[in-house]
Amino acid sequence: MLRWFRNGRHYGLAIMLRLLLGLALLFGARATRLPALSIALGLLLLLAATSIPVLGEERAGRALDWWLARPARWLRAWGLLVTALGVTACWLAF
Repeated sequence: MLRWFRNGRHYGLAIMLRLLLGLALLFGARATRLPALSIALGLLLLLAATSIPVLGEERAGRALDWWLARPARWLRAWGLLVTALGVTACWLAF
């Protein structure tokens, strides 16, 4: 997946996904079980979305290359963390 985002055309998609998810969490925060957590996750996603164009394509590419150079267990650990955040977001909504 990281290699797919390394292509310059897909940076815009990464930005849009983060913006949409961040805004959805912010606007839907009142209807969740823990509004403060929803707001925090939404702000984190908006920060991540704005960091991509600020960094620029070259620096963001170097950051992706750094991630790709990590050991597989490192990537799996981060994958588990992101999955836990996704499960938490689903739990907040229902």
